Amino acid sequence: CAVDPMDPIDTMPNEEVGQAAPLETGPTEGVNPDLALLLKQVDWGFKRRSKDQCMKVFDTYQSMQDGVGGLRKEKMLDAMRDLGIRATHLDVDEIFECMDTSDEGVLDAEEFWRGCQRPFYLEQWSDTVPLTKMLSDVMPIGSDQDDPLRTVSQLTPKDIDVVGDAFLVGFKRMLQEEVEKLRNCYAAVDGRKAIEKAKGGKFDIITMSCGGIDDFHEGLSGRLGQPHLDFDAAVEAEHCKYAGHDIPFTTSNYGITTTPKEEWDVIVNRKPTNNMGHNRQIHDVDELMGSEVVKEAE
Repeated sequence: CAVDPMDPIDTMPNEEVGQAAPLETGPTEGVNPDLALLLKQVDWGFKRRSKDQCMKVFDTYQSMQDGVGGLRKEKMLDAMRDLGIRATHLDVDEIFECMDTSDEGVLDAEEFWRGCQRPFYLEQWSDTVPLTKMLSDVMPIGSDQDDPLRTVSQLTPKDIDVVGDAFLVGFKRMLQEEVEKLRNCYAAVDGRKAIEKAKGGKFDIITMSCGGIDDFHEGLSGRLGQPHLDFDAAVEAEHCKYAGHDIPFTTSNYGITTTPKEEWDVIVNRKPTNNMGHNRQIHDVDELMGSEVVKEAE
């Protein structure tokens, strides 16, 4: 079907779309995805990542609630699905548990925005696929090798078409590899379940496994990579660069909503964040070392 991905999409079914049923007859049958539906999901992805769009949806649903200064849980699921988020009632419960810091049963606009940016099941998996690295692989190398981002900033729409074509080739190859990994994992899990069901004995010992024999021989380093020798740089990248570094979470003890990046700034860079609640203060280390508590501990 011929669909222009730049055409605005005004409507989307409220039901959970694009959810493929588990393959019971093997991968040869496939899922048969609908191109028009996939393009619609892409468009809605841009929408839910836009704060302005999220605020419009929040205002719409808040206006349906008389005298409520926020969004109640019963409206949250409909609001999220109007943003194209395939959420469940369980997802909504988890969002309110994490984001409703006032414990009043409603989310304000900022809490709603953070809840909509929460990574869901498929997004958590896609964050493990190194698409950003491949994106850097297909970027053209200009004459100014000391400042490659300047070259990127000079890309024309025609240039971007060429880069996009190259990225698509690499993306298909990468996706095929990642799908094969998933297929092998599910085959191992299903096979283990079949063995467990066949044995059925109360005291039978079941060996848990995931992956194939090649994964076993590769060992932990083969699956996760070698340990990073620059420990400080690795920890900083985990907090400030890698997937999830900017995803908000709320602490269970003090109810402070923050991100790994913000906590790195507070602890390492000694920079206050927008949320310094619960009387959080950044003390000088020398001052702390001279405190009575430290002296007593010594």
